Amino acid sequence: MPKKEKEKGFFEQISESIAPIVIIIIIVILLYVLQAVVNVMNFLSQNPWVWWVVLGVICVACFFYVWAKLGFVLPSRGRFRMDAEFLKGLPPEVRERLNEAQGTYRHGHYRSCSVMMRGAIETAISIRFKRAGKTKALWGKNLPQRIELAKKEGFITPSIANRLNPLVKWIGDIGAHDYKVKIKKEDVEIGFQTLRIALEHLYH
Repeated sequence: MPKKEKEKGFFEQISESIAPIVIIIIIVILLYVLQAVVNVMNFLSQNPWVWWVVLGVICVACFFYVWAKLGFVLPSRGRFRMDAEFLKGLPPEVRERLNEAQGTYRHGHYRSCSVMMRGAIETAISIRFKRAGKTKALWGKNLPQRIELAKKEGFITPSIANRLNPLVKWIGDIGAHDYKVKIKKEDVEIGFQTLRIALEHLYH
């Protein structure tokens, strides 16, 4: 006796019935896309200046992409300025945190900016001790203690250490953990001046 064919399920029947419709829809979409491409090409052929605008936008985008990848920081207005000479001798890890700090500063996120500034000085001190072969001295030490060690090693002056400690306490710790404290633009600008002086002593 011939074998009885297995009956097709509901979903199989549905898929077979709508398959031609799906194919037609895909073909129609492709035709619309092709027509749009043709229209764009016709427009560009009639307006060649658009090519130069597009090329200019691509060049500018590539420039800023490479600029950011190399770790440079774009200049900004006000007292939060970082020129190429200042950034030149800094480790990439420190430049990265400064870049993030300046980005948040530009958008008015001063609390986040203060956290990045604290991270920048902590990273800078850690790398400075690493280059000097004295990483073990930092084990188990918090940032204020690391600042004191940097002062004892002569990496920063006592006056800079005295300015950094309250800055770390105010902008770094309180700003990051106390939601009642509002970090203002002036706070991070003043703090950055101290941060910049400390980094210049650490790496210049």
